[in-house]
Amino acid sequence: SSAGETSDAAPVTGPRLVVLCGPPFSGKSVLARRLAAAAGAVLVSYDDLWRERRDATGLSLGYDDLRALAESRLRDALADGRTALYDTLNDTPDARERLRRLAEDAGAGWTLL
Repeated sequence: SSAGETSDAAPVTGPRLVVLCGPPFSGKSVLARRLAAAAGAVLVSYDDLWRERRDATGLSLGYDDLRALAESRLRDALADGRTALYDTLNDTPDARERLRRLAEDAGAGWTLL
């Protein structure tokens, strides 16, 4: 639909994966925190996971390990019937498609912001 038009689609019900996408320092984390608080959603932040693991172990996990941890937390939230927001770059079509499939496999809706 065009800007300003309304949709006749049924309202979204059930859990939803909301994926933030954008370059570094574009405000994704601020927006994610505000949206999660307003919606009562689970927030999974790549940066927070990196800091959490670094502080707990003194080591930094690699990208693939952190992505797997983030995806596990997203799956858990969706399985619990909760909406989840994922805050990271999500800067490639492959990354976004992987998350779309994660939501679909969990029977959840999906929104890319």
